[in-house]
Amino acid sequence: MAWISIFLLLVSNWLCSAWAQEENQDYELRIEATAAELEVLQELKGYNKLHADRTTATAALEDYQEKLHLAGYLAASFDSLQADSNFLKTRLHLGKQYEWVELKMEGLEESVYQKAGFRSRSFQNKPIAFAQVLELQKSLLEHLENNGYPFANSRLQKIRFSESGISAILHTDKGRLLLLDTIKIRGNAKITKRFLQNYLDLQPGDPYNEAKLQRVANRIRELPYLEQQDPLQVDFIGPKARIDLSLKQKPSSRFDLVLGLLPRADNSGFDLTGDGELYLANPFGTGETIGLEYESYPQKSQEILVSFKLPYMPLVPIGLQFDFDLYRRDTIWSDTHYRLGFHYQIDGRNQLRAFYDRKKSVPNSLDTTNLNPNTNLPRIVGLQTNSYGLGMQFNSLDYRLNPRSGLLVDLSASLGNKTYPNLNILQDAGIVVPAEKNLQWRLNLLVEKFTPLGNAATLKTAWNAAGIIQKDDQNAELLFENELYRIGGNKIMRGFDEESINSIWYQLLTLEARYLLTRNSYAAIFTDISQLEQKEAEGKKRIWLYGFGPVLSFETKAGVFVLSYALGQQLGDPIDFRSGKVHFGYVNYF
Repeated sequence: MAWISIFLLLVSNWLCSAWAQEENQDYELRIEATAAELEVLQELKGYNKLHADRTTATAALEDYQEKLHLAGYLAASFDSLQADSNFLKTRLHLGKQYEWVELKMEGLEESVYQKAGFRSRSFQNKPIAFAQVLELQKSLLEHLENNGYPFANSRLQKIRFSESGISAILHTDKGRLLLLDTIKIRGNAKITKRFLQNYLDLQPGDPYNEAKLQRVANRIRELPYLEQQDPLQVDFIGPKARIDLSLKQKPSSRFDLVLGLLPRADNSGFDLTGDGELYLANPFGTGETIGLEYESYPQKSQEILVSFKLPYMPLVPIGLQFDFDLYRRDTIWSDTHYRLGFHYQIDGRNQLRAFYDRKKSVPNSLDTTNLNPNTNLPRIVGLQTNSYGLGMQFNSLDYRLNPRSGLLVDLSASLGNKTYPNLNILQDAGIVVPAEKNLQWRLNLLVEKFTPLGNAATLKTAWNAAGIIQKDDQNAELLFENELYRIGGNKIMRGFDEESINSIWYQLLTLEARYLLTRNSYAAIFTDISQLEQKEAEGKKRIWLYGFGPVLSFETKAGVFVLSYALGQQLGDPIDFRSGKVHFGYVNYF
């Protein structure tokens, strides 16, 4: 019965709290006025008849009077106040609503007033709304302080009352012009002034810009390797404004190690897979990143990936990126893939990019014994694709390493020609390729959304899709195994062997509920559901796959450890619990 007592106690506390709130709103404000005056009063934002006490009721009257003045009722007042223990009584004298005869501008160029939204007809024979004047002054001052004049001021002058209304002059004084000086960096941060000037868009000699300075803290926060220690300071020295930043170096480089334990299909034991990555963030102080990764897959397959990214090249605010990928599929074939790209940072995490992509696939030998019966073509041939592409990224995640809210969108598309460098070898073997060159599209899309649940949980929903499109009508027949997408494993489609599934296109939906244990660790359960299209001897085949399991990530002084277990199967087939995939991960930040 104890729980019933607790429940009744909570309900009674809630009822008492609600009753107390009602009791605190029983001091009445009684305003005597005509029907027309009451209609004007009730249209005011925040108008209320009931208040907590006499003090709040009196404050409300002052607020209503100020709002009436701003609305053009310049003579409005509350007279004959009578106070009691339960109410405050007063009489409203509204008066007439004044109109503008004319409002002239003085002190600035006509174009500045137009940018601030000034239209002369809005201040001719129209009811006076001083809130509109205040908004105009605010727009003018914001424009000036973002264009080199932080000490500008604006005020009404020569105000004249007449029977027709009011006329006045809005005079604006720009003050002195201030230009930006160099950025001064304090603290142990290893970063160049040139990078910060490009990244923050605060170049020496540019006009002072208050809006850009207000964004500095957020922009610094988006950099994983810097931390702002003290608020930004601006020193005004003559006609110059020097920016003073106190920055601290933050560990952001990392070493990742993932080991996978995968049961063999014949239940004869387990295969061990591995993935090691070294990621260096800002090693030379110019915002660059360097990545080196080695992956070992079942069936004696290995992959080496190297990446280099420079956010800004000399003399131009455009970044450079180079990626290299070497893949070897046992003794069957090897791929060499590199990409050279240029990107433009819209802000700290959002970018547009253009790239050149080249991929060459070379089989170790030509297998003429296992031909497609419909096309008389081998499964694997020598290929080379040269393509050009465009991409974009939008990132609003609240924390890069372990987000709780935000959105990530990454989209890229490329178009290129696929050729057969060893066409003569195919011809010598009596194999005829229907086309010596194919126009090929590749599309890639990643969308991740994190939705907060309560105070320490989040729901991750993700959509990962990619596809190959060829111009000719024989799309499936002219696609070979060594140019298809390879999915499966701990990164894409968990519950399956690493890169064991070939597909022409795929789309993968992920639902993952996470409980955040610390800033860098969490416990989660997930499900991955994918649809994909495969190339077979008979043509194309679409299948559905699903995987699910738990993930535990926990943080220690030595680093972050990750343990995951995943089961996967084709839709409609029973789950085989003996085929579960176990992965151990370790991440160390330095």
